[in-house]
Amino acid sequence: MESIKLIVLDDHTIVIDGIRAMLIGNAGIKLIGEANDMSSLLKQLEIDLPHIIVADIKLNGNMTGIEIAAIVKKEFPQLKILMLSGNTEDHYVLRAIKAGATGFLSKDCSKAEFIAAINSVYMGQTYFGENISHLIIDQYVRQSVQNIQDADKPLSGREMEIVQWLCNGLTTKEIGEKLFISSRTVESHKNNILQKLGLQNTIELVKFAIRESWIES
Repeated sequence: MESIKLIVLDDHTIVIDGIRAMLIGNAGIKLIGEANDMSSLLKQLEIDLPHIIVADIKLNGNMTGIEIAAIVKKEFPQLKILMLSGNTEDHYVLRAIKAGATGFLSKDCSKAEFIAAINSVYMGQTYFGENISHLIIDQYVRQSVQNIQDADKPLSGREMEIVQWLCNGLTTKEIGEKLFISSRTVESHKNNILQKLGLQNTIELVKFAIRESWIES
């Protein structure tokens, strides 16, 4: 099985060294490069394309990690972005999602959570860390019903519950356990939700909510 390849975008060597230390003994994830700004990142991407870029928000130079992520996603749409930052306020999370990030972790996350986030993002799922405020999802749930009804595409109460957990990055099995229904039923609800909204996957669902101003940025 191919290892998950990472490039870390951070201007603090101690952070990069910490990530490298966390990956010791983990053959499934490989750190293939590091960068501290846009220029050095592009040089790394010319050498080898990773599966995931792990990026901080605040960097030395004129561009933030979020701005760099937006540019990189346009040039390399297949790359996945996981933000790893000490700045976890909701507006940073929203901006990161708009830029194309599918995961956001606090820098004080545990090794287990970091590994879980890498695997989730690699598999095409969203992942928001335990220390990230869920105000975003709460706002989404409160505002979604009215907005969806305005679009003449109503979701049921159960479907809205499914949406909340999907946006939190839970698997269909985990959602089923929380709602006491089978994973097959959850998958059916998920497919119905995506079909009603004309979307392809959970990532598009979160981005759609942001883009359509269902939640405030």
